[in-house]
Amino acid sequence: MSSATWQFGEKSKKSGPPRKKAKIDDGGGDSRTRTAELHDDLKAKFKVDLPDDFYQLWDFCKTLDAENPAGALDSALGLELVGPYDLLADRVVTEGAQEADFLLHWRYFYDPPEFLTVMKGDDETLHHIGYFRDEPNKKPVFVASNHAQKNYTISPQGDNLFAAVKLHLNKVLKQTKDKKKKEELNKLSAKLEQQAKEGGYSLEEQPASFKARRKKMVTPTFHGAGIVVPLDSNEG
Repeated sequence: MSSATWQFGEKSKKSGPPRKKAKIDDGGGDSRTRTAELHDDLKAKFKVDLPDDFYQLWDFCKTLDAENPAGALDSALGLELVGPYDLLADRVVTEGAQEADFLLHWRYFYDPPEFLTVMKGDDETLHHIGYFRDEPNKKPVFVASNHAQKNYTISPQGDNLFAAVKLHLNKVLKQTKDKKKKEELNKLSAKLEQQAKEGGYSLEEQPASFKARRKKMVTPTFHGAGIVVPLDSNEG
């Protein structure tokens, strides 16, 4: 059974002149100057509010590679910004796209509706990272990862993207033996930690909010994240 992902309207280097696209303005580099139009456009397409760490990770990646922020973490960590980031990177043709195109963009075979992919890892295991929500009109409850070629298990990776990247970086660093590569990873780790500190983001794998959510789970699920729904006090 295939565990492949689905994407729409990807640009090809061999496709000739680019087609006209919907204009996406990332508001420059500073999240404080980000336009309301960008926020509203992404919300209209993906039907959820993307939290501040989504935009701040993009800004951070711009400091690493201004020409290609989406691929700034690829060489060091094997991670690429995808999903909603594809619109910021101007990598998809949005003209004529249907509503379902955005909702299915970078959705893997086992991904539940609550999961929105924003980063991809290696293609062999179909590793991907994204936000997990209990309710679409509220903020993500945690960031999760899955290796779709291996299994359907969703693993918590902190409550923000900086934590998820840092946890992945720690794994890569542990497996790296080359001295020069280790030095580069340590430098990246220091920059990431500084950015997270300035943004007030925890780098814990399972912060207090995740542990509190676990107590509210009303039933287990095949992917391991469980379901959290409000219960009527009159129901037993």
